[in-house]
Amino acid sequence: MKKIPKGHPRYLSLATREKISQAMKKGIAHETGLIAHGRGEAFDYLLGEKTILFADDAAKVAAAALLISKSPVISVNGNVAALAAEECVNLASVIPAKLEVNLFHRTDKRINKIISELKKCGAKKVYGKKADARIPGLNHDRGLCDREGIFSADVVLVPLEDGDRCQALRDMNKLVIAIDLNPISRTARMANITIVDNVTRAIPNIEKWVKKLKNEDEKKLRKLVESWDNEKNLREVLSFISKRLNSLYLLGERMESYRSHYSKDVTKEDFGKSITVAGWVEDTRNIGSIAFVIIRDKKGTLQLTLLKKKTPEIFEKLTSLPRESIISVKGLCKENEKVRNGYEILPETFEILSVAETPLPLGIVDKVESDFDTRLDNRVIDLRKQETQAIFKIRNTVIAAVHEYLRSQNFIEVHTPKIIASSSEGGTDVFRVKYFEREAFLAQSPQLYKQMLMATGLDRVYEIAWYFRAEEHNTRRHLNESTAVDLEMAFINNEEDVMKVLEGLVHCMWKKASECKDDLDVLNKKVTIPKLPFKRVKYDDVIKKLNKKGSKITWGQDLGAEEEKLLGEIMKDEGYEFYFITKYPLEAKPFYTMPEGDKYSRGFDLECKGVEVASGSQRIHDEKLLKERLKTCNLNPIDFESYLKAFRYGMPPHGGFGFGIERFLMELLDIKNIRECILFPRDRTRLTP
Repeated sequence: MKKIPKGHPRYLSLATREKISQAMKKGIAHETGLIAHGRGEAFDYLLGEKTILFADDAAKVAAAALLISKSPVISVNGNVAALAAEECVNLASVIPAKLEVNLFHRTDKRINKIISELKKCGAKKVYGKKADARIPGLNHDRGLCDREGIFSADVVLVPLEDGDRCQALRDMNKLVIAIDLNPISRTARMANITIVDNVTRAIPNIEKWVKKLKNEDEKKLRKLVESWDNEKNLREVLSFISKRLNSLYLLGERMESYRSHYSKDVTKEDFGKSITVAGWVEDTRNIGSIAFVIIRDKKGTLQLTLLKKKTPEIFEKLTSLPRESIISVKGLCKENEKVRNGYEILPETFEILSVAETPLPLGIVDKVESDFDTRLDNRVIDLRKQETQAIFKIRNTVIAAVHEYLRSQNFIEVHTPKIIASSSEGGTDVFRVKYFEREAFLAQSPQLYKQMLMATGLDRVYEIAWYFRAEEHNTRRHLNESTAVDLEMAFINNEEDVMKVLEGLVHCMWKKASECKDDLDVLNKKVTIPKLPFKRVKYDDVIKKLNKKGSKITWGQDLGAEEEKLLGEIMKDEGYEFYFITKYPLEAKPFYTMPEGDKYSRGFDLECKGVEVASGSQRIHDEKLLKERLKTCNLNPIDFESYLKAFRYGMPPHGGFGFGIERFLMELLDIKNIRECILFPRDRTRLTP
């Protein structure tokens, strides 16, 4: 076989062409197979030599059709045997399906050679040798088939096929799946399902979908197949090709793709090949005949090495760019153990996508740290910092953990109104807005609505909620706009049922955060997963502990920041980072909190290292008691009419909590200011950016 350099930009397509050539010499492929392959190769150029979205969709439907088939058969010709023999055998095995050799230029010698090739790849039985049946309407050799194979099949996969056999097979009421790079060929138009893709990509892709769909309900698979519109599929492929041709013409000298690899995605297999990278110019070091440009992308940084003599124009333009300009560079990826990531890029072509103004209002990698207000005033640039991004990547992970855990506990996600007619918490710290001719408020929390949902039968709901609170506090722990996990659950015995869900959720979030190794390393943080269950401490005992340490707090008061901090130190000495404060005085909790006798409530707070991160309770589910509590809290029940109405027609015992995401991140990552934990903070003085 002719050796093709792996660094060649079209290595894969040339290697594929060489396989057909070698198969022809072995007597597996026919000489006309090279012509057919060349025609397909031209269409592969138009697709960008990759599996496009529409081909992937078709592969999924093809997999569904093969799985619901009672007698599926994969038809193999010379080119298929040359290019994807092993892939066909693997696919036949996972379905399972029969393999049959079917040729236009049929000889016993070729049939035997292809069967032998398939068996070498692991096939146990291959049909096609008997040829004891004929497809009606086909008088040439392609019409010959085995009665136990293609003739009796209900679904036939025909890669690299002739259109006349597709039509003849359909006339026999068979479902035909074709793989053809030409979307306007007779084969493509005659098949029930056409995958417009290279057979070397399409067969493994079908196998991938077969594995994914294997355990799906048959009705769902059947619906997938029956709803497939192949004409629409082909129209969309043609539209894709048309748009791509047009964009290539309009782009002129522009690069075909701005990025093929992120900095951390480059592997040893890429060494010696041309790859395309893109990102921000973080730093440039020009030492005369050679220069080094550091590019930063979402996943990290990489080095471009510029040689002045070899590429003088590239050298001049790239070294003159201001920091934070954005470029896309295509070049040779070369192994170099002395540089970051173990490789460097030697640029061949480049495109300047954006030139940054100078001077920068904020340094990205400068050793001199800017003050916090300057950072927030230029938050978009601040978010380019590796350390800042690490916080939000971890935030993304823990919020994903929220969805994963709560859905595993049979909660469903909801979205409640943020413009409301009455205060959520019954307090005065609300943002008032003009709602046409009426006054309305921004929701302090989803409290009223999530309780109302308990009367619907949904039973368990949660929301990634926004809190809007017009508090005058301007401390490191307070925001006027923040986010939280808000949850409500019905048919509880008491608040302990709610606390168990909360501690399970926190444990899951903490555990998932501990798996963010790279981001934690950037922040130089180590996360220790807390043990379950969390410590429960009654409010009365908390007061005693605090008084013993010199605090002047009296019974009935809510804990302030100083008391929380002192309690955190006390609990740390006892070996606890997370702990619940339970059995709060009723007067310290909102009107909807379930009383326990006249003095106490079934409310609780979850604290972490001296900071309250969650607050919850069992709720009142009796309308009469709710009205009494509203009046006790100096609130007018008339203002809560739509809320109270939900309690009149059957409301189960329920409870829930609100769990602040920013405060959780503060404690998780030992961040000193809560503003670091939200993208664009809103506080007493900041309304922009």
